[in-house]
Amino acid sequence: MCEIALVVQTLSQPPCSLSPMWHRTYRSARRGRACRLMASFAAIAIGGTAWTVAAAASQQAAALPWFVVSSPTISLQGGQSRAYLDSVACASADSCLAVGITDNFYSQASAYASEYLVERYDGHSWTIAHPSLPGVTPAVGLLPENQLAGVSCPSTSYCMVVGTQSALSLTSGLGAGAAGAVVEVYNGKTWSAIRPPAGAGMGLDSVSCPGAGSCVVVGRSRNGDIVSYSYQNDRWSALTFIGAAPNVDDGFNSVSCASLSSCMVVGYAGAGTGASSHRFAELLTGRSWILAIDQAWQEGSTSGFAGTSCSSTRTCIAIGGAAVGPWRGASTPYSPIVEMFSADQWRALPAPPGLGSSGATLGGVACTAGRCVVVGTKPDEAVIDTSSNGRWGASSSSLPLPSGAHFSSLSCPTVSFCAAVGATAHQPLVVIGSNRL
Repeated sequence: MCEIALVVQTLSQPPCSLSPMWHRTYRSARRGRACRLMASFAAIAIGGTAWTVAAAASQQAAALPWFVVSSPTISLQGGQSRAYLDSVACASADSCLAVGITDNFYSQASAYASEYLVERYDGHSWTIAHPSLPGVTPAVGLLPENQLAGVSCPSTSYCMVVGTQSALSLTSGLGAGAAGAVVEVYNGKTWSAIRPPAGAGMGLDSVSCPGAGSCVVVGRSRNGDIVSYSYQNDRWSALTFIGAAPNVDDGFNSVSCASLSSCMVVGYAGAGTGASSHRFAELLTGRSWILAIDQAWQEGSTSGFAGTSCSSTRTCIAIGGAAVGPWRGASTPYSPIVEMFSADQWRALPAPPGLGSSGATLGGVACTAGRCVVVGTKPDEAVIDTSSNGRWGASSSSLPLPSGAHFSSLSCPTVSFCAAVGATAHQPLVVIGSNRL
C-alpha cells in the first residue's frame, strides 16, 4: 500500500506569486510570511513504458463504483475561509484517517488563522476527530498557523500524523511564538504525542511508514533547510540529507518508503523563482540520502515533482508537472510528468489515457498488489482510472463534482475499496470507491 499526498490550491489567490503549481504546502518563517505552495498534477506508471488497454480481467477490476460521500461540514468564519484535507491513509475498508487544515479568514487582519483538521472513517461514516494536539493558540497580535500535512497508516492500530505548529505576527508579518513540528500516533482508539525530532524546527511535511513503529519523515529546520529522520524503537535518528546545492531554494513534496532504509523523496529545486525551478529527487540507501537527478531536468522547461511511489526497494515512480510554453506565474499551463526510477536510472513514461492532457488536474494515486488507481479532475468532474499489471484501461469512472473541486490524496488498501480526499470551494471533499456501499 502506498499513499501520496498532493496539496490543492485553496486560497482565492496564491500568497506566493512566484510559486509554481507543484510546490508543496509549507509555512516559511524565513520568508517572513505563510506560503502555501501548490501541487496539482499527478500520474503513475508501474512496470512498463507504454499504456495499453487492459484485458477483461483488468476492466473488471476497474469497475469499482465511486460515490461522493457526506463528510462533516466545517464551521467557518467569513466568505474567504476554507477547510480542506491534504492527506488520507486507509489501513482497511473500515479504517481511514484524513488530515488537513481549517483556514478562517480575518478581514481586519487580512490574514488566515489555521487550525488542525482530522477526520476518521469507521466503515460507515466520516466524523471529526479531536485529538489533543500541541499548537499555538490565538492571542493579541498573533494568529495560529497550525497545520497537519501528512498521515501514514501501515495497520489499523498504527497511524503517524505529522505537521507544524506556528503563529503569524500581525505587527511584523513574521513567524512568532512557539513553533515546531507536530507528531502524533493513533492506535485506532487513542492518540499519543511523540516528541518530534529536535532538528525539525519549522515542522514536518511528509511521512511514510513501511511498518508499524517504523517511519521516515521529511521537513525543515528552523533556518529552512530540508531535514529527514527515521523513527524506530521509539527513537529518532537523523538521516544525512545533502540538498540540491548552496543558495538553491529546494523543497520536497512527498516521501515513499519500501523499507525503512529504502525511500524516494521528490520535489523541486531552483534559484528562488518558479521560472527557474526544475524537478529534483533523492534516494535513501541505508542512512544517507543521495542525489537521484537527471541532468536533462535542469536543461528543460520549468518543472517539478509532486509525488512519488516506490513499489519495491529498486523501483519508484515520480510524478509532477512541466510548464507548457514560457512560465507566466499562476496562469502558467502545465502538462503531466511521469518518470520511473529503476536500476539507478530515470526514464520518461507516458501518462495513462484520459488523464494525461494538460487540461486535467490530477490529484492522487495509490497502488497495491500490482494494481494502481489514479484520481483527478476535469471541469466539474472526477475521473478515475485503474491499471492492472502495468496496463491502464480507458477512464474507468467519472463522477460529477461541485465547481472548483480538487483532489489532494488517494488511498486504496484493497482492490475493493479506495478513499480520495481534497476540497470543494470551501469545504472538504471525500469520494469513496467501494463495492460495499
